[in-house]
Amino acid sequence: MVNSAYLYQRSLTPEEDIPNIGNCVGQINLQGNGELFLVSAGQYNENYIHRLADLDISSFYKRGKNAVEQLVEDIKTQLAPDIILIDTSSGFTDVGAIALFDLADTAIVCFSPTEQSLEGLRCSC
Repeated sequence: MVNSAYLYQRSLTPEEDIPNIGNCVGQINLQGNGELFLVSAGQYNENYIHRLADLDISSFYKRGKNAVEQLVEDIKTQLAPDIILIDTSSGFTDVGAIALFDLADTAIVCFSPTEQSLEGLRCSC
């Protein structure tokens, strides 16, 4: 899942480098070659839920750069990764839609073959 505290603060102060992506990144120790970094979703608590609920996704497109684009740009600038994987949580969400349709070069959709998963993938149009 995308870091809710980062997105929330960036949506409030898009021109400031607050929070700095370096404060949201952890390095995973690997045996062998390469590096793996993780930007966690944040601590899942009442604040997490409120921050996500308070995000005004439509305002992301009223500005020059939205918070999800800024997240990806900050990761590219500070970490220079070969690959960025974004877990947008289960289901289709507004943040997930931005990551998938606006930013992704390739999408990998994972789901378990259960009736609930299949129902969630069906269009409700």
